[in-house]
Amino acid sequence: MSKTIDIKIPDIGDFDNVPVIEVLIAAGDSVEKDQSLVTLESDKATMEIPSPHSGEIKSVDVKEGDNVSIGQVIGTMVVEESAAEAEQDNNQDSEKETEQDDSQDENQDENQDENQDENQDKTAAASQETTTASQPQTRTETTAPQ
Repeated sequence: MSKTIDIKIPDIGDFDNVPVIEVLIAAGDSVEKDQSLVTLESDKATMEIPSPHSGEIKSVDVKEGDNVSIGQVIGTMVVEESAAEAEQDNNQDSEKETEQDDSQDENQDENQDENQDENQDKTAAASQETTTASQPQTRTETTAPQ
């Protein structure tokens, strides 16, 4: 069974509103996974955006001169159901990994804060001991008059 999926601009780095300088596909074209679909040109580099799956291009939603950004839909394609499911699973896995990474970062931050507090307590106690030990001990002896 076939399924239609959106073709989106993947993470291309720190770029936003990058111009399309070449459209390499048209509706009805058959493409292989990783085949170049469009070419983008930023101030620093020229990038070809690959097809996420093998399939048939159903529509192309960009033209030369358009500006695109990460996540923008540039067209649709018909793929076998298994490929579309794999993409959905990958997207869900990526979201879970991001949530887990965020959770781990929070736990690490909490542990670091606790360790810093413990270290500060130990440093303060050691400092107090040092101060007490370094203060001269004065004794005053009084003797009774004879």
